[in-house]
Amino acid sequence: ELGVVPRFNKKSGGLSGKSFVITGTLKSMGRDAAANKIRNLGGVFQTAVSKDTTYLVAGGKVGAGKLKKAEQYGTKIIDEEELLKIISDADQ
Repeated sequence: ELGVVPRFNKKSGGLSGKSFVITGTLKSMGRDAAANKIRNLGGVFQTAVSKDTTYLVAGGKVGAGKLKKAEQYGTKIIDEEELLKIISDADQ
């Protein structure tokens, strides 16, 4: 034993390898709450779309710049309802 203790619990891998950017406003929760849920399930919350972004979550009043970048990179664009389903499925 080298004293290395994994810092994750059994739920940490549900969104492992997936990264999310939120644009616009979410109805069900604030951006910080969504970011915390994503991180708690092993996902990465990003503030800007990049080539390694898995999902762009489009809420109300969406910024055109992030949508354009997501399209350029081939990032999957989802709505809030899809985000909630992904989080729910990952939390099983």
